[in-house]
Amino acid sequence: MTPLDRIPTRWRRIIRRAVKVCTAAAVATLIAQLLGLQNPWFATLAAIVAMEITIRASLRTARNSLVGAVVGAGAGLGMAFFAKDQAWAVAVVVLVVFVVFGFLRMESAGRQAALVASVIVLVPERAGVTTTDFARIRLAETVIGIVVALAVNRFLFPPHAYRAVRRDLAASYHHLAELFGLIASGCAGAPQDARTVRTARQQTIASLRAVDALWDEAMSEHPPHEVLAPHWRSTTRRIWEQTAVIDTALAAVSTSPLLEQARTEMTTLATAIARALGDVSTAFSSEQPVTEFPDLGPARTALVDRVRAIEDGGAPSPFSETLQVLGVVNGMSVVAARLIDLREASHPELDPPAAGDGMDDDERREGVIPGSAAS
Repeated sequence: MTPLDRIPTRWRRIIRRAVKVCTAAAVATLIAQLLGLQNPWFATLAAIVAMEITIRASLRTARNSLVGAVVGAGAGLGMAFFAKDQAWAVAVVVLVVFVVFGFLRMESAGRQAALVASVIVLVPERAGVTTTDFARIRLAETVIGIVVALAVNRFLFPPHAYRAVRRDLAASYHHLAELFGLIASGCAGAPQDARTVRTARQQTIASLRAVDALWDEAMSEHPPHEVLAPHWRSTTRRIWEQTAVIDTALAAVSTSPLLEQARTEMTTLATAIARALGDVSTAFSSEQPVTEFPDLGPARTALVDRVRAIEDGGAPSPFSETLQVLGVVNGMSVVAARLIDLREASHPELDPPAAGDGMDDDERREGVIPGSAAS
């Protein structure tokens, strides 16, 4: 283990990003100085602004900066021709570029254009440097900063979005495991702490948003299938959606006779799911294949069989209550199926498991209990 490996992952990311930004700023400044440009800080600023976490984000920021610089230079020159070094002229040119880029939904480019235009209007002309010369120099420095930032981002500690996505997926499954642990406690009859549940839900949503933010970038890097399978995001979303439904419905039917009769099986399956979600989180964070879930299939089958037996021989609960309980059961069955899908996606060489629970393929994937009111 190297000394760098002893540093926490979050600190390593911060240090790498800081090194990249300072390198880009220094190189852009040096190039501007070597070219004899009079305002090298504009190149420095452009390099700092264009340095994003991913290549895709850097390209987007670079595009906005370049478009803003070009349009801002033109707008600033036009306004400076009529009113140089006037406060009202700055207000007018900033208003115009913000309105135009606002309609184009390019607010970032609008800010850059407003900055360039206002500087061109305000900077006084000097001997040998006209307003046109200043605008040209400003544009050249912006291009230098952008090019340097893209080059540094590409070759110095190049970002690997798929690794960040795996970390965010690991965080998502960690929070989902926490939430399913609370669900298991609720199935066992323990009172639920609303604040704890709400926190777990919010953390899961935040992690999923982080996955969405980098997903296209990660896919563009073409990671191996076993490292980041294309359908993992949709699978994780489906698990989250079902978990949210289960959590909401369970609170409404905690005293249901139907739930009471299947409490043991529901608790067992919820516990197995929580454990499997935790295993997935560990696999993603350690960049290892997803392991098997030996308890998941039997616990799922036991719950489905138990609910079938209750429906066939027991006194029915109120219809709405029955629907909610079956919604919880079906939701758990769907989550279990999605986890099995995830396991298969991590091991594409595996054949799908043989049907042994009396359900057809659609029912096995969706978790629907044949003959139930929910189906």
